[in-house]
Amino acid sequence: MKQEDINTIVRHKTNCGSKKKGRYYSACGCPVYWEWMEDAIGKEGRHKGLPCRRPKRVPAGMNFQEAAANRARALRIANDELQEIAAAAAEAGDPTLARSVQLFLDFKIGAAGGKIKPTTLNHYQRTLHHLADYLATKHLVVKVNAVKPWMLSDWQNSWHLKTYAGEAEVNAGGKYSYVWNNWVICTRAFFNWCVARDYILKSPAIEFKVPGKVGHEQTMPYSDKEIGTILAAVEKVRIRAYDEFRHHELQPWPPEMRARIRALIQTMLWTGMAIRDATKLERTALQPDNRVFLRRAKTGVPVCVPVPPNVAEEIRAVKNGNMYFFWNSTSSIQTAVNRNQDYLGRVFRTSGIEGARSHRFRDTFAIRCLERGMTVDDVAMLLGNTPQIVRKHYKAWVDKLQQQLEERLKKAWETMPGFESAAV
Repeated sequence: MKQEDINTIVRHKTNCGSKKKGRYYSACGCPVYWEWMEDAIGKEGRHKGLPCRRPKRVPAGMNFQEAAANRARALRIANDELQEIAAAAAEAGDPTLARSVQLFLDFKIGAAGGKIKPTTLNHYQRTLHHLADYLATKHLVVKVNAVKPWMLSDWQNSWHLKTYAGEAEVNAGGKYSYVWNNWVICTRAFFNWCVARDYILKSPAIEFKVPGKVGHEQTMPYSDKEIGTILAAVEKVRIRAYDEFRHHELQPWPPEMRARIRALIQTMLWTGMAIRDATKLERTALQPDNRVFLRRAKTGVPVCVPVPPNVAEEIRAVKNGNMYFFWNSTSSIQTAVNRNQDYLGRVFRTSGIEGARSHRFRDTFAIRCLERGMTVDDVAMLLGNTPQIVRKHYKAWVDKLQQQLEERLKKAWETMPGFESAAV
């Protein structure tokens, strides 16, 4: 890797006064990144030979010039050593870690007949590419048979830097223990596949597991007051724009944008859709009788949910110029989902509701149904899930319904022949 392959840049914040000084001005204190072309670092097959830019953040608390110089120097030295190790592995015929990861992903796609879910494939790609990057940069490990259990433990210790919570929440069985468990499953599957292909004799991930207990974060719905606050926040969101004199100022979203985001929120709230399903919602899916037909992206289960007339009219009023309500159909679906997540994130920040996120609309829909007497099987059918998943995610509310059912049954005993109250 040549020195000029690594650039140090600054991504100025929106309100930074030094934005006009360019992305190489660092005295303002905005986040600092490295920038280089991906193929210059020797990734095998990750981007099919095309160059890709990946910004890297400088560690906090270090001087910009010093950190950039030290890190760039370390990357150049590490890359030279990795190239020598990779060349030696190629001469010896040993499979490299990056090549094994690519073969494993190709195997997963082929074994599924090309029908592997994009989310599943994305889990494998993110986990294994991050593993290969970490082992190469931290331990100079290129060959798959050079991976040791302690290296995986060292990699695991760095995970809290990649999430919004640390070890404490994982030890308590919080939501990130559930996410990290998926990473463990992907890693174990990869090394078991390597053992089956005789790349290695024994898997280094046999005792690889999440530190602490694996749990699932208790789902919390939005209250009616919070729903009103979120819908009102759509009108209060401000973005940076130019006035007639080309001066920066904060302006609200255009009316059509506000109507679109309100309709997106109402869609998820009244149908229980996840944001990917709502983003892919076609205009033909909303029937004249105000019923919404769709097939869940995650499970492939067909779902039919009626919506109130006023909500249906608000959705129909969205002007998008194509066959979708919330997707322009020119970008990839993942890009559209990310964009809608960003828009909703601005709404949530404006609303000031702590822990607000889009999936809680789906939780609110499910719990509203449960609280109004619908059975677990009914809610599972509306969500496109199984009853077991509903009980798992909404256990507290299912238990509450069970208690109410038992109380009604005990009252019904009094009208049944043969009932005798307990002796006092």
